Amino acid sequence: MAEPFVPDDFEVPSELWRPGMRLEPLGPEHNERDHEAWSSSIDHIRATRGFRESDVDDDGDAPWPRPMSLEENLGDLERHAADFLARWSLGMRRASRCSIGRLDLTIYEYSSACYYERVYIQGGNLLDDLRRRIGDTAFWKGLRAYVDAQRWQLAPPRALVDALDAATPLSLMPRVAQRFPRWY
Repeated sequence: MAEPFVPDDFEVPSELWRPGMRLEPLGPEHNERDHEAWSSSIDHIRATRGFRESDVDDDGDAPWPRPMSLEENLGDLERHAADFLARWSLGMRRASRCSIGRLDLTIYEYSSACYYERVYIQGGNLLDDLRRRIGDTAFWKGLRAYVDAQRWQLAPPRALVDALDAATPLSLMPRVAQRFPRWY
């Protein structure tokens, strides 16, 4: 039998705190966010240089990576949790101490503890979500229009959101309005 990945004498932390970051073991309570992350990563994994898709995965199912239902993802997370307890893996996720919040504040209105998290992490996640919703073609068309119109200028985030909104027939307002209530 193979040796566990994590040596027996290593004390596995139940969580790890650092300024601006917290890691915690993956578990069933992370199912929805993990499912979203997994589903949005499949094309990226397949496009990774050197990736070769196998005919079947370890369980004899369709080629890996493959889409999973929420129920299948929950089973996968439960296996990860069991692997963690058996010391076969250190499956951790980056958790946040900052609540999901508004992105339309001035730099002075964010707390220093959550500025980076809100502006860069949550803002980047929102942009990635918008890209998945409207598709790569519309996203890059809107981004090019924004860069052409705002080149060498300071521009508010609303200019970017408006450019993305103009590039697609889909309404971005349901996603955007809750994060930018000052503007929408």
